[in-house]
Amino acid sequence: MQRLVFALALAGVVAAGATAASSRPRILPTATLVTGLATNGSTVAVATAWSPGHCERVVAWNPVRPSLRALGKATRCAETSTGRGIAGQAIAGTRVAWIADGGGNTHDAVLYTASLSKPAVTHRLLLASRDIDSGAGNWVGALQGAGSLLVYATWSVCDTGEPAFKPCPAGVTPGTVYNAKLWRIDGLTTRKLIASAPDGLFPVGVAAGRTLVARGDGTSFELRASDGHVVQTYQPDAQVLQATLGPKELVLAVRTPLSPPLSKARLEFMVYNVATGAVDRTLPVPATALTVTAQRCDYPVGAPAVACTSPAARLRFSNADATRFVYVLDTAVHVARLDGS
Repeated sequence: MQRLVFALALAGVVAAGATAASSRPRILPTATLVTGLATNGSTVAVATAWSPGHCERVVAWNPVRPSLRALGKATRCAETSTGRGIAGQAIAGTRVAWIADGGGNTHDAVLYTASLSKPAVTHRLLLASRDIDSGAGNWVGALQGAGSLLVYATWSVCDTGEPAFKPCPAGVTPGTVYNAKLWRIDGLTTRKLIASAPDGLFPVGVAAGRTLVARGDGTSFELRASDGHVVQTYQPDAQVLQATLGPKELVLAVRTPLSPPLSKARLEFMVYNVATGAVDRTLPVPATALTVTAQRCDYPVGAPAVACTSPAARLRFSNADATRFVYVLDTAVHVARLDGS
């Protein structure tokens, strides 16, 4: 049995406004491995793995009230030869969205939504299929939400196999991202296209009605309004490993070269002013984080390291509010103040 533990010292980010009397840890036992989390206010979307007794699933947990709601109907499903699971989850207000992914030689990724008021009723918005070996096909991912905004991305990857799963259009290199699109979910059933690009557009955070998007080059970021237009751009002169967005500030974990020697590098947490695009400060990094390197991006294919989905990554940024941000380093959860104190 897995146990998901939330101390409300941490949940000051997850559940602002909790009283001192509720500061003891909240524990949610789960029958299978927790594969993903998303938070908004005091609600946590918890994704758990497949088991012979039930399909992979998402539950909405409020550790403050407390309450627990299963999304969709609990069913059993067959194990697939190359795996199945929840590839992403997000919450915005009373809406929850998630991506169920699985298959054999071909994987299907399905985007669902549900409301907390009627959690058993699910809505299927999109299906995208790809080849599990080459990654060629159509993708849906980078699901993010906060406040009233839910966004996700779609993109394509082509190949030159015999026969090709998805033949390459003229001028497109096999194995690279093309036809990237940024979508907003309105209500529970409407998808609104808000931006497009020839290379990647990967949402990595949502706050204050805006979306932080990692571009396909892996080094540049855009802050986009809810209608998709670009508000600000950021291009750090370093490799970005993780990112999180707060209402007024953006935090990037970057590896910057030392001079001399250039063969070494150091990890820094850089805090950007969202409005101006300037770096306000650099935060101290735990000594154990200095050896963190970019994870190998198995999912999604073609994404930059900052947009990779990997529960096994040593360093993972989770959430931010106006004064703090949360990250996981190895097996420890850290809450850091944005002012560096």
